[in-house]
Amino acid sequence: MNIKYIEFNGKHPKNSKEYRKYSDVPSPSWLGYGCSYDAAFLKVDIDDYDRNTGTLEDPIRGLPRSEAIVTLLDSLGIKYNGIRTEHGKHLFFRRPATLEERNKQNWYCTIGIKGEWKFPGRDDHIPLVINGVERQFFKGSITNTDIDDLPCFLMPLQKAKDKPFDLTFPSGDRTQKLCAYLFHLIKKGYSAEETFSIIRLMNDHVFEDPIPEDTLTAQILNDSTLAKLTEQQKDTQLTPDGVADEIIDHFGLIRVNGDYYAYQGGVYKPFNADELRAYVTTTYPKLNGNFEREIT
Repeated sequence: MNIKYIEFNGKHPKNSKEYRKYSDVPSPSWLGYGCSYDAAFLKVDIDDYDRNTGTLEDPIRGLPRSEAIVTLLDSLGIKYNGIRTEHGKHLFFRRPATLEERNKQNWYCTIGIKGEWKFPGRDDHIPLVINGVERQFFKGSITNTDIDDLPCFLMPLQKAKDKPFDLTFPSGDRTQKLCAYLFHLIKKGYSAEETFSIIRLMNDHVFEDPIPEDTLTAQILNDSTLAKLTEQQKDTQLTPDGVADEIIDHFGLIRVNGDYYAYQGGVYKPFNADELRAYVTTTYPKLNGNFEREIT
């Protein structure tokens, strides 16, 4: 993973960014150390336990979230690197070209599980020895590069669990809501086949009370639904100009001499680019940075 070692103080680099010195090997004098890693990869950080109380948070079928994710990944034969942490696990994948390099803390992925998505370009490091205690790889190693892209079911989707789509699917009549979720995912840029796989994985690995297979197939995952999703997918192909028009309408922007202004507090003020990025990231999480730059 093209690593370079650096001294740590606790779980973070000891020095501020401008004073850091990296090494090909860790120094014997370091009580703690970690490393940088290549921009081709990313880290999914899953904490199973509350940092203040130590209680297990949001278990999946009685298992800590990170254990449930690892079980799912292994059952599908997906290749990754994995480290055990004090609160859960760090999982490393290749970064898909469509995924923006932007840290996402306490977001929810497409199968409704909370985690953090971190990128080396955003100054993320891999803690390896913390106050003299070495973290252990349970899968792969620090030098292993034979790993897969982040799978679609672990892609970050949204900041809150209940919006813009409510990701709670309680027992009972869930089929109508799951159908709506399929079309929501299409709008977000997922393929019809990806949406089917996401729903199936949720049912097989996440729901406490899975939908019976015959019901799932008859009412949701069938050829008729797939055809409708495929048709909508064609109708919702995104272009930078189309998303730009959507943003202009959403924020009520006007353009003067090539610059955009938003109406705030009774006057027009220059539009904050951070708001644009936040909107694009939340609404279209699979768009990459190049697409965003074309919008602006």
